Amino acid sequence: MNWRRVLPATAVIVLAVVAALGAVLVIQVRRPDQARLARLVTAAPPAGFKTRAASHSVVPASNGPYPALQAAAKHAPGSTGSYSVEWAGTASSGDSVSALVSLLPSASQASTARSQGVKSFLAANSYVSASAPYSFHARFAVTGVPGADGAAYTPGNKTNKESQAVVIERVGRVVALVLVQQSGGIATAERSAVAAAQAEYRRLVAVTPGFTLEASRWPVTATAVYSVAALLVVAAPVAVPVLVGRARRRRRAARLASARRQVLSRGGKIARRQSARHH
Repeated sequence: MNWRRVLPATAVIVLAVVAALGAVLVIQVRRPDQARLARLVTAAPPAGFKTRAASHSVVPASNGPYPALQAAAKHAPGSTGSYSVEWAGTASSGDSVSALVSLLPSASQASTARSQGVKSFLAANSYVSASAPYSFHARFAVTGVPGADGAAYTPGNKTNKESQAVVIERVGRVVALVLVQQSGGIATAERSAVAAAQAEYRRLVAVTPGFTLEASRWPVTATAVYSVAALLVVAAPVAVPVLVGRARRRRRAARLASARRQVLSRGGKIARRQSARHH
């Protein structure tokens, strides 16, 4: 085995691994990013609604829908937040479906928030004082979504044409609220709300394990400086022996050339002396 080649190659691999770990530990910056909450929302609205969202935004903690969420945001802002998405209907301008997802630091806090949401958004008098009031109709089952609750409401006056259906569900640390306003009667709104809740449930089951608001960021200047330094260090085991070898060969060649010049010089002196004797 040619150890002169194996050892430098091994050193390069080890230094490359150390440099990569160093970059993650020293250069990489991890900070909470509320925009990551968008990953918790389904991208598939129910039938009868446009696939492209009409609006979507982070909801400030101060405007959070649950007291438990607002309290958690004061102590653990990096693990708390809400995100809202709304889709418009295709049949009527008044039709809409909204999804509001809220992340809490723990499952127990999310459970508390869910209970608060049931009292706030599924009660018989939840929407009687709204600018466009709704009258409570009945609770309904949300098939395919374990632990979800739903409630339906009828228009409270002649200006309202759309029925309303609301579903609240929880998956781990996330509470999701789905609100549908749709023409076509109570049954239509309920079906759309169940479909939206099912899509959101599938999304949360797939995304919530290991979900975090932290996002990685690489500062440009620090990353560039570190990369150049790391490249020099990693290349050293191969480059240094090559450079040293070249320097040694040059010195050896210089010594040989000097020896030749000395031999030639001596030979020239001897030849001149012999020539002088003959004359």
